[in-house]
Amino acid sequence: VTLHNTTATPAIAIKLTPRKQHMSGPSSRVLPAFIDDNYFSLMPGESKSVTIEFHKDDTDGRNPIIEISGWNIDTSTLAC
Repeated sequence: VTLHNTTATPAIAIKLTPRKQHMSGPSSRVLPAFIDDNYFSLMPGESKSVTIEFHKDDTDGRNPIIEISGWNIDTSTLAC
């Protein structure tokens, strides 16, 4: 996953969480998952690539998504 901070303010304590996509209700985490960096910050205009590894079998046949959250950013998701 490559993230870009396109805002004029730093994005602080960014956390990436792989999840199993559900059509209704909350999505559950994909476990185990190995993330090479988490809880990092991006200055305005900065980019960062993060590797996330998990087995497709651990998604229970659902489409995996990546939840992106942080201290001062709105939570969003990214399709895998």
